[in-house]
Amino acid sequence: EVSDVQMYKEDSAVHAMIGNNDLGDSSKTLVSISVRGFKTTYTVGDTIDLSGTTVTAKYDDGSTDTVTTYTTNPAADTQLTAEDTSVVFSYTENDVTKTVTKTITVS
Repeated sequence: EVSDVQMYKEDSAVHAMIGNNDLGDSSKTLVSISVRGFKTTYTVGDTIDLSGTTVTAKYDDGSTDTVTTYTTNPAADTQLTAEDTSVVFSYTENDVTKTVTKTITVS
């Protein structure tokens, strides 16, 4: 027996929500990403420290997901120099790519 069912119409599609699970059209579009917990201070020769970093994808339906398949530029295994001033995080889903640039200090 299902007690928490919600129906809603979006464009020409009808969706059924049971609890937090959307059983209807699951297509959603990536609109942005955010990066939290990223270390921003380094010593020359360090590599990017992604421990504690969380990348979150936000979608056009208002939902969010934590993602782990993001990339960084410079790459995480690149030794940093004093000329490195930022790290670009990129995440691609369904041919849509979003980026966030974080300023770093390397000394």
